[in-house]
Amino acid sequence: SDNSLRFGWKITPPRARQTSSSGDNRTQTWCHTSQKASLSTPLEARVGIWPHINRLQQVGILIECQSPWNTSILPVKKEGGQDYRPVQDLRLVKQAAVTLHPTLPNPYTLVSLFPLNAKIYTCLDLKDAFVCIHIALVSQPIFAFDWEDPAGGTKQQLTWTRVPQGFKNSPIIFREALASDLDSFQPERFRYWLLQYVGDLLLAAENKEDCWKGTKALLELLRSSSCLAVES
Repeated sequence: SDNSLRFGWKITPPRARQTSSSGDNRTQTWCHTSQKASLSTPLEARVGIWPHINRLQQVGILIECQSPWNTSILPVKKEGGQDYRPVQDLRLVKQAAVTLHPTLPNPYTLVSLFPLNAKIYTCLDLKDAFVCIHIALVSQPIFAFDWEDPAGGTKQQLTWTRVPQGFKNSPIIFREALASDLDSFQPERFRYWLLQYVGDLLLAAENKEDCWKGTKALLELLRSSSCLAVES
């Protein structure tokens, strides 16, 4: 509608958060050793996900390791296309890891907190943001998987240094880290208001000018937290 300003936010390329230790503390998850035989992956599928694996290795999100844990990478073909995306089978990890209790507010209750004079809105959808949060060194081996380079045939074991999206506690860990960064944001002083629901942010103001000022200030705060904010 005319009363909305909508932006998408994503990490391009992913960078590590240096300002929050929430991820380090909450991902120190103790669990029993869990192994699952890696499934045979067709060459076409491995070639399809190789650019994704290579990019994550280049920026240090995936690293080589030697771990007693092991799960499979499942290449999934994107709907309506020929491209593949890597999806890790984390079911055994989810079973073994301690479940963090979610404390999510009711979204309808959240929206009701806006004052009646809040008429203009900006919605920020934080995409692929879990990769901002470091995994503690003690927990990194839990997320290991086998990978065979389709070009040279080299086999290696890789693991994540950041919270993977398929992990059951990822939304909770990220929500707490983001909330910590937003503590320094005081929108009421500048005639706009901000609500957070996991990785979604909703900013409201009385008019377009104030809403735009608040949006720019919020994007700058996200950038200062080692996140790249881009319009999509």
